[in-house]
Amino acid sequence: MLFLASSLNIYFQSAQRRASEMATLTEIGRKIAKTFDRTAILEKISLLAQELLHSNGIGLYLQEPDSRCFGII
Repeated sequence: MLFLASSLNIYFQSAQRRASEMATLTEIGRKIAKTFDRTAILEKISLLAQELLHSNGIGLYLQEPDSRCFGII
């Protein structure tokens, strides 16, 4: 019975984490839909990604037009 309770707790925590991740992705989608300001969109994506990943920093790169090179934002 203890194994079952432990397994259910792990499953519940995993489901909560996935729900939080989906909420964050939904918020990103809403922000993108509300604005066409690329800088504002990228700033919000980086902040939300940091929260989601519990990170102190993040790097964003965009592919240069007509090139295989990426530039840091």
